[in-house]
Amino acid sequence: MPFPANLFRRTLVKKSVSIFVALLGLMVFPSYAQDAGLYDPAPPAGSAFVRFINLGAKNEACKPDIRGKSYDSIDQNKVGPYVPAKSGDAELKLDAASAKETLEEGGYYTVVYRGDALSVIKDDAIKNPVKSMVAFYNLTPRNDISLKTADGKVDVIKSLASGKSGYREINAVTVKLVVYDGARKAVTLKPIILKRREPTAIIVRETANGKLAVRVVAAKTDTTQ
Repeated sequence: MPFPANLFRRTLVKKSVSIFVALLGLMVFPSYAQDAGLYDPAPPAGSAFVRFINLGAKNEACKPDIRGKSYDSIDQNKVGPYVPAKSGDAELKLDAASAKETLEEGGYYTVVYRGDALSVIKDDAIKNPVKSMVAFYNLTPRNDISLKTADGKVDVIKSLASGKSGYREINAVTVKLVVYDGARKAVTLKPIILKRREPTAIIVRETANGKLAVRVVAAKTDTTQ
């Protein structure tokens, strides 16, 4: 009995599809394995997030420490990334200074090393997912530092006392801002690109010669440490 032509074609198609799927698997699955290495690990469940700012008097890098675990060194006048830490009571250290804080699950904290002491600021988180946020820190000894639009007409963050911070959700735009010391225009910033769901920190400190210096830092979280 002759082999039916239509059955032969169906058999040939099935074999061709099987071979194609097998070859596709050889090409696709290794790429998934490679892609897995491109992403940082997820933070442990129940984490809080802590970053350090090193404004110490020593011109050297210092290692942050949370509950006895050390993290990457932070140079003088630099800002470290947020790192995940288990929520609950914690001792925080940088250089010889230490502070105790109760870390809330999902909370964000900025630890400032200034004047040989640590102070802890609980940061606001973005609530509107289509917005960006400006986080403004007055880390000077002065008590009337504010942030305004370039024309001085709009208060982005109103007057802050020494050691305080202010937060404002803003549309994802490019903005031109000015730091004011009282009524005086102190520092004009370069245009800042604000991105959705990304806080941008504007940190004001006082230099040794009494001038104001400003650092603009996009918030980053490092789960690899």
